[in-house]
Amino acid sequence: MVAVSDIGATSVATQEKMIVAYDNRWISGGIGRFAQEVSCRLQNRGLRIIGLNVRSRIASATSPWALAKRISDCGANVFWSPGFMPPLSSSVPAILTIHDLIHRQYGGFARRVYYDRAIRPLARRVAGIMTVSQRSRADIEAWIGPHHPPIRVIGSGVSGAFVHHGDKLRLEAPYLLYCGNHRVHKNLPRMLEAFARITARERLLLAMTGSPDESVNALARKFGVSGRLHWLGPLSEPELAEVYRGATAVLMVSLAEGFGLPVVEAMACGTPVVCSSTTSLGEIAGDAACLVDPTSVGHITAGIDQVIQNDALRARLRARGFARAAEFTWNKVADHVLAVLLEAARK
Repeated sequence: MVAVSDIGATSVATQEKMIVAYDNRWISGGIGRFAQEVSCRLQNRGLRIIGLNVRSRIASATSPWALAKRISDCGANVFWSPGFMPPLSSSVPAILTIHDLIHRQYGGFARRVYYDRAIRPLARRVAGIMTVSQRSRADIEAWIGPHHPPIRVIGSGVSGAFVHHGDKLRLEAPYLLYCGNHRVHKNLPRMLEAFARITARERLLLAMTGSPDESVNALARKFGVSGRLHWLGPLSEPELAEVYRGATAVLMVSLAEGFGLPVVEAMACGTPVVCSSTTSLGEIAGDAACLVDPTSVGHITAGIDQVIQNDALRARLRARGFARAAEFTWNKVADHVLAVLLEAARK
């Protein structure tokens, strides 16, 4: 891979002429944010980004064929997708971004078959794959097998909305925060049970992003904390930053993550984090979070108690968190993506 520092005058001239065929269907969720943040920065670096406007749904059976046809018609130098869907074939070097394999791991039998029988053979034929953590890279290498294309770790970034200064959300009591969806890999049953067991003297709430979910509410009733759950509803980035800043701590004890963006967003806002020591979360958090075993309710409980009761630890995590979050910027990610695209186009 070409180091960013090695992109000299020749590469600059190349990137100013380079046309990137871009799968612009990725507009929501974490991949949508990644796509928006990186594509606009690539255009600012002189690349011409052509959205392919493929009409097939991303995961439809016709999607690879539709991508191949649009690529051949647009006169691009390279194809880049911010997500996992490969073209059936490509007249130019094709680069995928596979953030993780969580949908395959936790999506059930049909999803595993789809990934293994439809996506994997095509992913073996692309010019390169980008991913967001070393853990995801290892998972992808093992899944594709020994004859995989080059896989580059490009990381992820923290939006400029997530800073420590600014308004804070105030609720009727101090609160812990969970930011994320409610899928099985998020480990919400153990998180809620651990929340029910904490020994804090003051009454704490657990704030949850998104709309009320009956399965989560049922778990809260089971563990006797339904009166302490506070649903926040949909939030803009500035609103989410206020929620982070107001929280006593952020909890993310997932069984699987490709990166774990809430961890570094919380750190950038000055909020201590309790997160899994496993998956990518331990890798991303480093020594700037309280790391726990996500399979042990007792260990999660002890970690939460430690963070909310130890002022010196909270101050230490806050200082380390600022430094850690500063390492993850969208400009760095865009530089890495640019280097991968330039290398592919030269081949």
